[in-house]
Amino acid sequence: MAKNLAGLGVLYNANSTLNQQSFQLLAVPGGLTLVMINGVLQKSSTYSIPPNSSVLTLNDALPAGAWVFVLSGQGGTFIPQSYVDTQLAQKANTTTVNTALGTKMD
Repeated sequence: MAKNLAGLGVLYNANSTLNQQSFQLLAVPGGLTLVMINGVLQKSSTYSIPPNSSVLTLNDALPAGAWVFVLSGQGGTFIPQSYVDTQLAQKANTTTVNTALGTKMD
C-alpha cells in the first residue's frame, strides 16, 4: 500500500542505545504517523504514543544501534527545543524524505 509522504515532518531520526524502549520525539505527532525501525515500517500495534504526548514507547526494547525514524503530519505541532535544528523543524517534502531514507538505507 502506497503512502503519500508529502507534507510530513521528521520527528525522530537516530540510533537506539542498548535496550532502549522510549524515545523523546521532536514534536507532538499529527494524524498520520509512520514509525520505522531499521527501515521497516512498524504496525501501530507494536508501539504507542499517548494523545498530546511527544514520547514514543515501543512494546519491545531495541538493541543498541537500531535506527529509529519517525515521520508525522496532518496537524502535528512542533515543540520548541534547543536541540532541534532548522532542517528537522521544517516540514519535509517528498524528495527530501526519499533522499534521507535512501541515504540511511545505503
